[in-house]
Amino acid sequence: MEIAKEHFEARNMKLIQTECIADFVKAALMEYGTPEKLIEANKVVDVMTGMLRKKKQLPEDNNSIALMYEIMIAAGLVHNLFFDGKSFASLARTRDVLKPVAVECNVPDQYLDTIFEAVEAQLGEDSFNRNLVPGDNTPAGIFAWANWFVKEFKPAGEQ
Repeated sequence: MEIAKEHFEARNMKLIQTECIADFVKAALMEYGTPEKLIEANKVVDVMTGMLRKKKQLPEDNNSIALMYEIMIAAGLVHNLFFDGKSFASLARTRDVLKPVAVECNVPDQYLDTIFEAVEAQLGEDSFNRNLVPGDNTPAGIFAWANWFVKEFKPAGEQ
């Protein structure tokens, strides 16, 4: 099910200033997203950007975000489009399906590789492949922890 244009709300899209990346994310979400997946993706990006701000790696004003963080925000917004929660193949499907979309949007290969590597490493310590476990203090590591907080963390008493 695709997201109807009138329901498209990726509040974190405003953080992506690089046109080709913004075009890619919007096209991917419009074609393959659902409102539920977008809500979850925005939560993950909210946690990730909060952690990056706390670590003084992201400015509070959102006006001068480094390209690396725009790329990580893009990964956050598309990370759950195909992942079924069970298989690496569903994680890898993101790369297979979205690469043509990215090429159409003129996303440079190095940006695209970073997006897909982050998506494939989103499970952090629980990764299907130990080679995909990112360092905790790297942008991809912070992204993986943000995923865990949104999807798995249950405070005591809320379980």
